[in-house]
Amino acid sequence: MIKHIYILLFLLIISPNIFSQEGIDSIKTNILTPDYVITQFAGNIGFLSAGIGYDLFNKVMKAELIYGFVPLKYSSNEIHTISLKTVFPLFRKQIYGFEISPYLGMTTSLELGDNSLLILPDYYPKGYYGTNAFHFTFLGGINFHTKLSHTQHIHSIDLYCEALTVDNSLWYFISSPEVKIKQVFSIDVGTRFYF
Repeated sequence: MIKHIYILLFLLIISPNIFSQEGIDSIKTNILTPDYVITQFAGNIGFLSAGIGYDLFNKVMKAELIYGFVPLKYSSNEIHTISLKTVFPLFRKQIYGFEISPYLGMTTSLELGDNSLLILPDYYPKGYYGTNAFHFTFLGGINFHTKLSHTQHIHSIDLYCEALTVDNSLWYFISSPEVKIKQVFSIDVGTRFYF
């Protein structure tokens, strides 16, 4: 578990600082260079997660590649996920130095833990169980963006909070009257550091 925390901290600390101030403008012209680094707590992609993100189509969409981790302390097995998250801001409004934007989005996740199956074993009844390695998460959230004027490498930061549901939970809610709405949704919080 300590190894995974070090990896997340490494992504947080090093990624914004690997570019010198003089060369950052020329490097940013490369399409593969991320616009920001993301960290997140909870959200059905890991207890802690970190990754990179891109503002696309003149900031109409965000696309993020995120690694998430759940340690043994919070699960019967370690869980590792790789997720692709897309976010679509609905509008933007300036309030007290913050750009506030509600948004909708979706995450596609691949679970790499011991509990996930891409292909079902032969001893499972055909058509009874589905694979559980891929999940789709539907989310809505609010983002608070502010510019930082006194930092050398990080020029702005986002703080966000999301309410979300996983495809399986949504299906159980629709198909079973015993499942209540409060059992279907969860909340996560995160940050984005722009450089």
